Amino acid sequence: MSSIKRLREVDLINLYCNKQSGYIFHEVSVGDKSIFGVNSTDRKIDIVIIQVKNKRAEFNYKEEKELFYNLIKEGQHEIEIIEAKTKLNRIVIGQILVGEFMFKKKFNVKKVRKSILYNKGDDALKLFCKKNKINLIKEINHAK
Repeated sequence: MSSIKRLREVDLINLYCNKQSGYIFHEVSVGDKSIFGVNSTDRKIDIVIIQVKNKRAEFNYKEEKELFYNLIKEGQHEIEIIEAKTKLNRIVIGQILVGEFMFKKKFNVKKVRKSILYNKGDDALKLFCKKNKINLIKEINHAK
């Protein structure tokens, strides 16, 4: 009897990012004490994809902040922010909603696509996401 390998967050992220185009930034900081106050802590978005035509590269945000800021400043690229959890739950929904708010405020961006990358989900939470324009990306591991 074969069983499907249980996916971890890092597995979901790797499977998904390997199929994407654009500039992919990992662990993007959206917390900033100068914007949100001295009592706020830094928060990170798991993945930010900036659609750059005919390009594909992955970066650690911390190491490529200047490139990230320049791409954002250009204002001509579609931006997708993604939170990853193995199971779709209220915590990750809250993370993406708060993450969107903080991302827009920190980077002075008007429009982003918000997505949740997951493996297992619940119909009620899927409906909530649909009604609140949260894109759901279900990643399945086919390795046995």
